[in-house]
Amino acid sequence: MLGFCEKCRDMVEYYVREKVMTKNIKGKEVNYKGKVAYCDECKSEIFVAEIRDYNLMKLDEAFREEEDLITVSEIELILEKYDIGKRPLSLLLGWGELTLTRYLDGDIPTKQYSDTLKEILNNPYYMKELLEKNKGKIKDIAYRKTSVAIADAKADGLFNIDSINKIDNIVKYLLVNSSDITPLQQQAQSQAPLLGYQVPSQPSMSSDRYSSTLIQKYVRREMLMNSPLFEEWVSEERKEAVRDTNKKRIIETLELKFDFISKNTREYIESIEDDNIINRLFEKAIKTVSVEDFEKLLEKVKNLQ
Repeated sequence: MLGFCEKCRDMVEYYVREKVMTKNIKGKEVNYKGKVAYCDECKSEIFVAEIRDYNLMKLDEAFREEEDLITVSEIELILEKYDIGKRPLSLLLGWGELTLTRYLDGDIPTKQYSDTLKEILNNPYYMKELLEKNKGKIKDIAYRKTSVAIADAKADGLFNIDSINKIDNIVKYLLVNSSDITPLQQQAQSQAPLLGYQVPSQPSMSSDRYSSTLIQKYVRREMLMNSPLFEEWVSEERKEAVRDTNKKRIIETLELKFDFISKNTREYIESIEDDNIINRLFEKAIKTVSVEDFEKLLEKVKNLQ
């Protein structure tokens, strides 16, 4: 490993030692276990970017633990658990559209916002209440996707409450070298039409070979793949990916031409959802002669929306 030693004025080999560090954040002393790099030649401390990043990460973890704040990985788990994007979830919560984006980028939430996110993570019933109350703020496709994910999360909760023996008994009846429909399959088939699903016939699978968790995931995956909503979801996800790419192209074009654009300009571009407007703005970004002219154009777009 090589790093630059200011004392030796050269690239040198270095070694790393752990060290208990202290940082004052918002008037509070936070202790955390970080790392320090030392020059092999003169033994003086040297700067290594990777170690700095590691120490910042450990400091962030220590502060969040000290204040009982939600972590970035837990916020990511919320999005995965409820199959929802960061912008739609921000809208459901009545927050700014980019609030969750900032939290995922490392900004630390307030205790109030953190507690709300923790409640969502741990309580699908609260998430369901929030979704129904504010469903008018998000697209219908996002509403339906999250509704299905919430139902799935509730089912997981029921399985966690039951004993493992009960789960295994269900599994033994499910998909055991038989063409008969098991009680669990009957239950799935009776509930599936409510979500627009068609439950496929299940292949033979021995409970000695497959765990209850695996079979649960298999059934849900097969139900999703046979849902009439599936192609619509895929199409919507592709459109969102193209939309986000085009927004980035606008921002990158402006920064390449003018070196700098304001935070408000960037945030407004990122908030646009109309594909036609985004495409036109990209054309204008290429042709505009000044960032001021482009910002005037954005003002016109705002007034038209």
